[in-house]
Amino acid sequence: MSSQARQFRTSQSRNVDVDPLKTKDTPRLTKSTAPDDNRSNRRGSAERDKKATKKQPENIKCGTCERNKGATASALMCEYCACWYHISYQGISGENYKFIQLTGDSLHWFCKTCNPKALDVLKVVQSVKDKNDELELRLNKVEGEMANVTANVKSLKESQDEFKKDVINKIDKVTEQRQTSIGESVREVQERDERKNNLMFFNIEESQAEEALDRITEDSKKIESILQKIQVEGCDFEKPVRVGRKGEAPRPLKIRFKESDSCNKILKSTKKLKGTDIYISRDMTPLERKQWKALLEERDKKRQEAKEQGLEEKEALWIIRRGKVINVARDGPRQPQGQAKDM
Repeated sequence: MSSQARQFRTSQSRNVDVDPLKTKDTPRLTKSTAPDDNRSNRRGSAERDKKATKKQPENIKCGTCERNKGATASALMCEYCACWYHISYQGISGENYKFIQLTGDSLHWFCKTCNPKALDVLKVVQSVKDKNDELELRLNKVEGEMANVTANVKSLKESQDEFKKDVINKIDKVTEQRQTSIGESVREVQERDERKNNLMFFNIEESQAEEALDRITEDSKKIESILQKIQVEGCDFEKPVRVGRKGEAPRPLKIRFKESDSCNKILKSTKKLKGTDIYISRDMTPLERKQWKALLEERDKKRQEAKEQGLEEKEALWIIRRGKVINVARDGPRQPQGQAKDM
């Protein structure tokens, strides 16, 4: 071959575009051939790069040139599209490539195509994270409020249980009191029924006879004499009984008549005993005596107040009528003859 031909061939070979990834004479951007500012420490740096670089698959094609990237080529995988790219097509220097490799999983890389999308996704993710954090704060607040509500409900339930228990106790107590009251009322009615044929005669002189039979006989004669005086006939009665302990004053006589009508006839005729110390009343139960005593005290108190105020005799006349203390001047005259006696 002539010298001109050799020169032309050489010039042609120099003008041909050469792919740096396919040319053997051009150094590839791998971990071992990447530029290093500190050339004296190239070997140590290469060893560190080798340890830091993950093992890359060999049969993966570059997403830009679609050529096999090779086992030692400087390439990165986009974490968005999962494609590998030679760093020369992504504008990444060898120094930045080494930095990315050294950071490992702490740094995320996206290709030029996916980077805008990834940024949008990251913004959305960040927005979702912010909203999630806000939601978590609200949820924590709601949980705190729910805890307070639960505590309040528990306290309310305890108060309700205590109130219910108190109500039940009060109901039981009232029921017991009513049962007791009903029982007492029943006994009171029964006792009054048992005493309905009895009358009490007061201020009748007691017999001084030694024998009880003689004393009973004398008391019976005195009762018959009183009945004759008030002109009441046909009132058969049993033997008289002295009530209470013997003292200076004569004890009252309790007389039981065979018919309750006899008691009514006698009480209607007691007005005829006016001018004597003899007084006749029904045989009261302990409750009736207690109520009667309270009425007497109320009557005497009102009479004393009227006297202190200097009221006229008619206005100061307080009496007991039908279980009440009344004033004759305001509440009307005495009852007609034949009614229960006023006191």
